[in-house]
Amino acid sequence: HTRLQGDWSSDVCSSDLSELSASEARGTIFDLADDFSWETVAREMVARMSGDEAREFVDDFIRYYAD
Repeated sequence: HTRLQGDWSSDVCSSDLSELSASEARGTIFDLADDFSWETVAREMVARMSGDEAREFVDDFIRYYAD
């Protein structure tokens, strides 16, 4: 198994994640946040985003949450 890097690397294998559905992956993210904090999970997720993924996230976030 290839382990993901970061504070929670010993708990999550990338090979395990490839088998998850989108809803299961979201649940795993919530579980990680319960164990390690949203700040840690967000920092790890952002560090792995490509430029296009980051721009798409910002666009979606602004569309849904901006006044």
